[in-house]
Amino acid sequence: MFSDPINLLTMLGIWAGIFAALYAVWQQNKIAKELACVQLFLQLTQQYDSDDMQRKRAALADALLANPKAVEIDDTVLTFFENLAHLRRRGLLEDEMTWNFFSVDVIFFHAAADHYIASMRTKFNAQDLFVEFENLSRAWRSKLYQSVAVNPTTTTEFLRWTARISRGDAKNS
Repeated sequence: MFSDPINLLTMLGIWAGIFAALYAVWQQNKIAKELACVQLFLQLTQQYDSDDMQRKRAALADALLANPKAVEIDDTVLTFFENLAHLRRRGLLEDEMTWNFFSVDVIFFHAAADHYIASMRTKFNAQDLFVEFENLSRAWRSKLYQSVAVNPTTTTEFLRWTARISRGDAKNS
């Protein structure tokens, strides 16, 4: 079968072409996935910075400032972080970009709403409520923000800052 050197070279050329085509498709697929991740990230940042979400962030911050143990709150922001964390865990969001934009908010909103999460888990007998959000907050807090003090004082300051900024009270910040 391979006694003729031209046939051997032809076969090797065909296999080389097949492998080159497969590699090109693999590279193209990798680039398309990265682009999709960036587009998803940009959509999430736009949603998070939208007027509606800024109002919800301010309202949540105000509610938690007024009553740090409040359990009757709008949990839209927490649900957003739950979804964000799930997408990140599945590899649909690039970790460093996500951390760069959302880490402070994830860490401090989780610290501020930890009691709410525990209350909802007990109320609905569902220990998996907000588990993605919680795991993301803990991972980022322990790995990347070890020097940041997350305590009642810094959490309160974060909530005050968030309420002012989200309402557009830049003159008070």
